[in-house]
Amino acid sequence: MNSLVSVRSITHQVVTRVAILWNEPRSEVYARIYNRLHCFYGIDLTQYPRSKGESLLAVAERLDVIDKVYQLAEAESLYLPLTEN
Repeated sequence: MNSLVSVRSITHQVVTRVAILWNEPRSEVYARIYNRLHCFYGIDLTQYPRSKGESLLAVAERLDVIDKVYQLAEAESLYLPLTEN
């Protein structure tokens, strides 16, 4: 059995963690990331055709820019508020 985890899966985990810690919907985190992807790299994922039910994250993977989305998600996690113990 292959135990490799995809960049797409790891990206989704990072976005989920950010959403939980910021107490906001994942969709808002993804929207910020996709906006930055467009601003920094000129890649607007919404302009590409999608299959029914295909997410923008899947489009990023198909276009081979998932690494950029992951990097932006990790950057989002750097801005997380510190939590008290």
